Amino acid sequence: MSAEFKHHVLGNFVVEVGQINPRGDFFTDLEKTEPTTIEGLGLSFPEFTMFLKNESTPKESDIQELVNLIEYPPSRKGELEALFFEKYRDDIYPHYRQFYADPEFDFEPEQIERMLPSIDSPSDTWSLVLSERHIAGIGPWEGMQVLTFTCLYDDEHDLHFGFKGDSFVEVWNE
Repeated sequence: MSAEFKHHVLGNFVVEVGQINPRGDFFTDLEKTEPTTIEGLGLSFPEFTMFLKNESTPKESDIQELVNLIEYPPSRKGELEALFFEKYRDDIYPHYRQFYADPEFDFEPEQIERMLPSIDSPSDTWSLVLSERHIAGIGPWEGMQVLTFTCLYDDEHDLHFGFKGDSFVEVWNE
């Protein structure tokens, strides 16, 4: 069964309600029909999907959180950059440096530096992002709305920024 969901800030979505599984659960996918721009971050995402379990329309609290994400103010962009910078400096960079240095991969030091550059400030983190991919709202990551990107240092795993309430709270690759 297909329907539409329209919201004055989020836009227009096509609604697909799935069949009921053996446990009695049903799942609803809402897919946006046009790109979504987060002006405050200067980003535009080609895909935006909401995933619901046992509901055919999103809860108002989830809608509000997505509106907070879409209307994220430019004055707070530095908060996201600082979160990403800390994660890259303390976790991603050392992990991937060690991973790529493994002789099994046969990478030259110059190749590793191109794929995994050292960066000096939070605003430099955007040089690690290749492209915006997807906004995943409500579903797969309990309690978080997620922005997904392709990234310079890992062409097999996406970079994710988790958003909760009105703030970015987590950065990870998966």
